[in-house]
Amino acid sequence: MTKAQEMELLEQIADLIEQAGDDSYIGRAFEGCYLMAKSNIKDDFWNSMKEQRDLNQAEAEKWMDKAEEYKKELDASKQLREDLEKNRDFLLEKVNETKKCNTELWNQLCEQERKANELEQEVIQLKAKLYDLICK
Repeated sequence: MTKAQEMELLEQIADLIEQAGDDSYIGRAFEGCYLMAKSNIKDDFWNSMKEQRDLNQAEAEKWMDKAEEYKKELDASKQLREDLEKNRDFLLEKVNETKKCNTELWNQLCEQERKANELEQEVIQLKAKLYDLICK
């Protein structure tokens, strides 16, 4: 069949589809096919709506798989974040406990130094009394 014959046949098919109307099942099924067929005849292409649909479906599945991978990575990241937050909270609690313990130890050290100073003063006084007693 020549290109001219194919174009003539395509026009007849388009007329039949047009007669069926825009709201017909046939009209809906062939939507876009006329332009693709006309382009195929004019440009020597072999495009088909089915092939395009299959390619689009394969591409969509590829992206769905990729989206699923990213979702798994996101879920793993969320879990890691939760774990790190729990670890941070645990470490902050330990830091606060350590600060509290450090403060208590510092207070005990200060108290012991105060007592040591008092005892040192008492020793000095006792030495002075002893010196006074020895020298009299």
